[in-house]
Amino acid sequence: MNSTEQQIIYKSFLERLSYFKNEKLIKILRRGVTKKFAFKRVGLDLKYNSLNQFAEKLFFYGEKSKYFWEQKHGRKFSVNDIGEDIFKYIFEKFKEISEKEDCNQGTRNYLKRNLEVFNYFKEAQNKKSFIDAIEKQNKETKKQLKSYYFRIIHQL
Repeated sequence: MNSTEQQIIYKSFLERLSYFKNEKLIKILRRGVTKKFAFKRVGLDLKYNSLNQFAEKLFFYGEKSKYFWEQKHGRKFSVNDIGEDIFKYIFEKFKEISEKEDCNQGTRNYLKRNLEVFNYFKEAQNKKSFIDAIEKQNKETKKQLKSYYFRIIHQL
């Protein structure tokens, strides 16, 4: 997707967001931080910038996802990290999930449907081949793989 297409999608998103707000179908809520702190965090000034400008920055720069990432992973990894350590971490998380016995029914069902994949992660000697296969990929593919694996980890 090129930048023009991204801008069109982004603009469409903002229009829909505005529509839902005007129709009183959604309500803007602030969680955990003051408006002053939040504006400063994305480089805006309360005197000169609107809440809509803040929302645009928040969506564009992904401040919420960056905050979650850093809190969840204790700043072990940057949100844009695609190095070997992040994939070692992913391998270990999949191993942990595959060996966990006290998981919910949805996770058990997913593991059963993907038994062969999770058996791969149970074997410690597979970590090297996993990392080697990842390292052969280009930067964009690594980003996509990281996102894909973290989506699964998050769901499970």
